[in-house]
Amino acid sequence: LANKGVRGQGNTVTYRDLTITDGEVTVITPQGSLDRATDTLVATGGIQYYSARANLVAQKVTIRHREKRAIFEGDVRMLVKPKIEERKGPVIEPIPAFTPTPPEKVVAGKPSPVKEGDPLRSGKTIRDYPLVMVAAKMETVYAKGRRIATISGGSPQARQELGNGQWRQMWTYAARYDAENEVLRLTSAPGR
Repeated sequence: LANKGVRGQGNTVTYRDLTITDGEVTVITPQGSLDRATDTLVATGGIQYYSARANLVAQKVTIRHREKRAIFEGDVRMLVKPKIEERKGPVIEPIPAFTPTPPEKVVAGKPSPVKEGDPLRSGKTIRDYPLVMVAAKMETVYAKGRRIATISGGSPQARQELGNGQWRQMWTYAARYDAENEVLRLTSAPGR
């Protein structure tokens, strides 16, 4: 725990220019408040969150450490790292910029035929390349054995650069990512 200012009242401690880590996750924020009784950190003002699997930036995060749950809100941008990079642990590095492309702007053309065995056309390669996502809200459970992310608000999008001018991009109303089984479920708006 490193910070430039501390104020305490009862079980609540307020920090300024806070860097906090538990070895699995590192959070950097201009300001935060820790409720020691519930082991809950609320950080605001442009937070940065780093873990072995993903890095995030958002305007606010609520981390309920006992529950191994984090709620990110406000201009959330996340980098899901390739599986091979997970063994490095949390690395403090910039998250690539994300320029959303509205679905109507994607050039409608005849898709090239899928070649048998083409790894870039397979969902099995999704964790081989970095993936950048944006949304208004992401809620994650990060406990081993039950890692789940729920992504909603702000027309969530994800883009993955595959090299040689190839890419994957998704738009959705809401999504749920089961990290244990590596299954992503996209949901349309109600009634659509």
